[in-house]
Amino acid sequence: MKKAVSVIIPVYNVENYLTQCLDSVTLQTLNNIEILCIEDCSQDSSLAILQKYADRDQRIRVIKNIANVGLAASRNIGVQHAAGEYIYFLDSDDILNLDAMEVLYKLGIEENLDIIYFDTEEITELSGQISAYACVHQANVHGIYSGSEMFSLLMEQSDWDGCVWRQFYRRSLLLGKTPFREGQLHEDIAFAINIALKAQRVKYLDRPLHKYRRRNGSITARIAPANIVGLLYAYFDVLDIAIHNSSDTRLNGALKERLLQLCAYVRHMYRQCEDIDEIYKSDNPVIGHLLNLITKDLYQGMYPGKISRGKIAVIKKYRDIIIYGAGKAGIGLYEILMDLKIDILGFAVSSLENNEDNLKGKKVKLITEWQEYKGSALVIIAVKRKNLLFEELTALGYENVLNIFLGNYFQGL
Repeated sequence: MKKAVSVIIPVYNVENYLTQCLDSVTLQTLNNIEILCIEDCSQDSSLAILQKYADRDQRIRVIKNIANVGLAASRNIGVQHAAGEYIYFLDSDDILNLDAMEVLYKLGIEENLDIIYFDTEEITELSGQISAYACVHQANVHGIYSGSEMFSLLMEQSDWDGCVWRQFYRRSLLLGKTPFREGQLHEDIAFAINIALKAQRVKYLDRPLHKYRRRNGSITARIAPANIVGLLYAYFDVLDIAIHNSSDTRLNGALKERLLQLCAYVRHMYRQCEDIDEIYKSDNPVIGHLLNLITKDLYQGMYPGKISRGKIAVIKKYRDIIIYGAGKAGIGLYEILMDLKIDILGFAVSSLENNEDNLKGKKVKLITEWQEYKGSALVIIAVKRKNLLFEELTALGYENVLNIFLGNYFQGL
């Protein structure tokens, strides 16, 4: 008998959550499903847990990757092996309501739907406690729409969510071209739009059928350079979709709004990522250029990559910090330090001409007026006279000097 639903579960290092996830799938009220677990070379006991479940439930197939390929590639492998009429992607640390597949499959068959969007609940682990709240669409989206109409409608009401675990797909929509961009995070951003634009009949079900687990060690819980790079590639992909749909005024407007949202996400992550300089080492130089364009007005043009992890470690050693320079670079540096929750004593300048005596609520004084701190404070150079100032400061007796542009660091003995 043909399988009703293929549940695709990429698995990597989730031994603490996998049992709960698999229980929620194997106990589904819809029995006619296949469960494709793509084991991505876990370094914990995830594979052993999968094998134990597969031994007692013939619906489970464990597909072992020969190398760690990541979430997107694992999902693509699952699609290649899927035989169900519909496909559902489940993260291996999340949980399904026990009637989820039955509710979605019956609705899909009865109303001949290509995609069903539905709600979820988020469970957050904090100090050993688990709290839950519903993540629901607020938009008025009753009835059946084309995927393009649904995407545009939800974007117009600021309610689009491209997460694949809130979507139930007819398998035929995913056949052909590789669905997910491999090797990048946030791979589902462009995927969800592309699939929606292929769908003729979609519907929103006002009901939570899934529990999304937010945990500290997950891909989406930490902000690393790879998160930002993934968003930048997603930006390119959505821009490409917009270019190819420029004749559809409503859809193009929704896509432009999605691009603005992605810019906002990048700017938010940019302010919290301590390793921005890693992005500029990308094999694709356009990535760094796009990042500069999106963030050019942040920090007065001082990108946080100027402050490497090593420099941040040095700065955090000091209780008293003085920024030498009250121009754009100095202000930008101050804003970066504030985001890192690093306070300063104030700003130092070589002349008070054209300078206020207060900047950002901090005192602005001549460098010679800060000399009571010359043995204890760290002076960070944030002007572009570079080595000349470094030599001047050490000559004045300042024992701890860091040049943010060159990386020079002098610490008195």
